[in-house]
Amino acid sequence: MKREVLLVFIVGLLIGGVPLAVTSFILGCELAKLRDEMATLKGWTLTTERKVYRLGETMKITFQNRFDREIFVFTVPSLIIEKKNGNWEPLYDYILPEYFQLGILGIPVCFSVSNNTSFDFYWNQTIITYSNWTSTAVVTYEQAPIGQYRIKIIVSFIYGPIEFLYPEEIVTIYSNEFAIRP
Repeated sequence: MKREVLLVFIVGLLIGGVPLAVTSFILGCELAKLRDEMATLKGWTLTTERKVYRLGETMKITFQNRFDREIFVFTVPSLIIEKKNGNWEPLYDYILPEYFQLGILGIPVCFSVSNNTSFDFYWNQTIITYSNWTSTAVVTYEQAPIGQYRIKIIVSFIYGPIEFLYPEEIVTIYSNEFAIRP
């Protein structure tokens, strides 16, 4: 981390002189501090109400932000449902209904969860599949199969499209494991 901050300072000095070097150094220190905070603190949790659900039962998933600052949750997808088939494999990219109804162009890149609050998601174990995005799109709905699952979400302390953020500014959070049974 110290090498990265020093490198940012040297590049700033070479490109823009002392003022840019000092600004780059300060920003590099802030980024390093933010990255350390995200990596070491467990200020968030992602949990399901229970560890076993019956087939077709609606699940409540709670994301809790215990940091003293807001956290941004990316909306496309809002949740990634993973199924264990030896390894964890993505099964379904879930978009919250309130964003899905806006259409792909109207969806905000992320939403905020205020400091020291929580947000609930609900999933009825339905997997929605689209054959294409033309005017004749075919949408199918199927029940998630029996098995072992977990959920992940992608968050950041910084608002913006995920493509514009550095990898160290993005954190993946996993829920507890849960089972869907008959």
